[in-house]
Amino acid sequence: VGAFRRGASELSVKVRWRVGAGVIAQGWTVEVRSYIERVVFDTLKQARAQGVNLREAQLDCDCPTRLLVEYADFLKSLRKHDGGVSWTFTALPSWLHSSGFEKLASAGDGFVLQVHWLRPDLFEQGKATLMISNEAREAVARASRFGVPFRVALPTYGSAVIVDAAWRWLDVLSEEQSDPPGGMQLIEAQSSPEECLALVAEWKNERPAWLTGIAWYRLPVAADRRNWSWPQFEAVVRGRKPVVRFEVVLKTNAEGWESVLVNNVGDGDALVPRSFRIESAGALAADGANGYHANEIAGGTFRFSTVKALQLKAGQTLPAGWLRRGDSGAPFTVKIEP
Repeated sequence: VGAFRRGASELSVKVRWRVGAGVIAQGWTVEVRSYIERVVFDTLKQARAQGVNLREAQLDCDCPTRLLVEYADFLKSLRKHDGGVSWTFTALPSWLHSSGFEKLASAGDGFVLQVHWLRPDLFEQGKATLMISNEAREAVARASRFGVPFRVALPTYGSAVIVDAAWRWLDVLSEEQSDPPGGMQLIEAQSSPEECLALVAEWKNERPAWLTGIAWYRLPVAADRRNWSWPQFEAVVRGRKPVVRFEVVLKTNAEGWESVLVNNVGDGDALVPRSFRIESAGALAADGANGYHANEIAGGTFRFSTVKALQLKAGQTLPAGWLRRGDSGAPFTVKIEP
């Protein structure tokens, strides 16, 4: 459910349904159509009964490309049955090349073009990304030819894929944290704020025909560690490149040792520093935590390093270990290494 503010007090709502591939695995049968219709219209009826000002009804359906014509017929029937809302659907770039997409596009009041997805072929090339800018540009240009209003969904999230030695996908992780089984590897695919900024700037400067706006997928959620933070999201929405800045601080504990903390004090999310050095007269011992390991490289100088790709969101702190010094008030220096 999404909300749109039209005036000082009026709030209109968009309702969205997710239809997985399993629902229409056997095609757009009478049973499938009846089931979706019942769920959709029951929701609309309940919302209106509670005084909700409905503006848009959107279907996000994992429809096979070969069934787009049948999808169009179904969407047209929904629109005919209830014309009190704007009927839209989400679309994939691959659909734009299908002869059936023109009928689907004309069946609704508009669509949302999703230009982000996981690409196994790119993983093998070492490009773990959710969006290719050139492909997004081409998809938007092609979508403009159908003469139907559309929005572009840009990614604000990340995913992780567990693959084996032959690059076969074993599992896809979103919010979950997991270490891959032996012999497997975990590949993190992230969305790029810089690429999103560049695309939005281009489209603002020269708006493609029928493009009405940007839909960000998805909004920041504190519990989702692979989604953008609010500071990074706000920076991008305001058209500014997020700034990444780390600092390493020591926090004295009552037991006499000091916590080593890595703070992200910028407004951009980024991987934590791979290594940093702490130098202090009288430093006696140290150890790492959360993937960091500490080694003494000279008298009073310890290097903290990690081989894990740990992302730290803007405003967050990661305990990297501890340091014991003879005099916690003595000066110390920190050098974050490239």
